[in-house]
Amino acid sequence: MERQQIDTAHLDTDTPITDAEMRCAGVTRVSTDVFHYREYKYTNLKDAMAQAKRDADEKNR
Repeated sequence: MERQQIDTAHLDTDTPITDAEMRCAGVTRVSTDVFHYREYKYTNLKDAMAQAKRDADEKNR
């Protein structure tokens, strides 16, 4: 399958892109979970929990 290059230079960057335009271009949207711990954001829950545990362990010393 050959890739189609779409010229977007003429598009106004403030104009919202429609779902139909996304489908036509083969672009998909994927929702992801983000976990917040203090001022940090994690995409992996285990990483967020590990940091919270390290902080709790440090606090209890």
